[in-house]
Amino acid sequence: MNLFSLAVLLSTFMTGVLHGDDMTPEQKERQKKAVATVQRLTGDRYSVEWDLNDKMTRVAINGVPADSPESISELLGDLGQFRDLELSRAVANDQELQAVSRLTFLESCAISGALVTDDVVSYLLPLKNLEGIVLSNGPLTGANLGRLRACPKLASLYLGHLKEFSPEAAGQICEISSLRRFSVYFTPFKDADVATLARNKNWTYLQFTKTEITDSALESLATLPRLTHLSVGEDGVTSAGIQSLAKSESIEWMDLRFSKNLDDATTDALAKMPRLRKVMLLDKNNISAEAVKRLAAQRPKLLIQHPATDHYQKVGWGGFME
Repeated sequence: MNLFSLAVLLSTFMTGVLHGDDMTPEQKERQKKAVATVQRLTGDRYSVEWDLNDKMTRVAINGVPADSPESISELLGDLGQFRDLELSRAVANDQELQAVSRLTFLESCAISGALVTDDVVSYLLPLKNLEGIVLSNGPLTGANLGRLRACPKLASLYLGHLKEFSPEAAGQICEISSLRRFSVYFTPFKDADVATLARNKNWTYLQFTKTEITDSALESLATLPRLTHLSVGEDGVTSAGIQSLAKSESIEWMDLRFSKNLDDATTDALAKMPRLRKVMLLDKNNISAEAVKRLAAQRPKLLIQHPATDHYQKVGWGGFME
């Protein structure tokens, strides 16, 4: 899945930023050359995307050799205005982060690789229009993530493939009062971290995939009043954890495809969840087809993605993803 499908995509733009007809001929020529250079360096003609009005919407600079003579900083300055940035670098470079910090029109920013240290937070603070941030595959510990509260529109934060995670990080995340969506994957995120996150009663979407959480972590999520979407893909989670979620009066959508240690008791718990509309399951765990069919009979309006039903054939992938 493309990282930018996890961020909020809007169409508004800041005033006072040169773009399109507001650009001088010289600026348009620099933009044209910068686009061609990005596409050449990445080997991807879709690394720069445009909308139907020929406005640049997304730039993805990935796979560029660390010793490339082209300046990524200059390219970012010449591209003009766009909404979403994806930047992956194998070598840390303060000048590139400084260039990112000047892109005050960005609404979504995904950074991965050597640039993702705790220092990256400082460079994101000037980006007041950010609604979504993805940070992955770097030495970030999260010890100062709370500073992102300076980004007033920030609603989504996604953290992935982090080798270390500070004991203070979950508390720091809770300091960002504007957050509503949080995702963490392939990161040493623990039960205690989930309990800390649950202090924030405004979460609407939470995702935990290949972390260190267990059944006990889910107990603290059951009473979150606004949590409508929950994705859990954990080896440490069993049907007992899903049972603890049965008392939730807010959860409407669940993705359990990658929790391999679930059994038939899982469907008994799902049947009790009053607002559940959709659940994604696979036949890779220990849930039997008979249990899934029983759930479908108990909850005929519930969409269930599993080979034991024909719901996927009826609504397709888009009918389950939210």
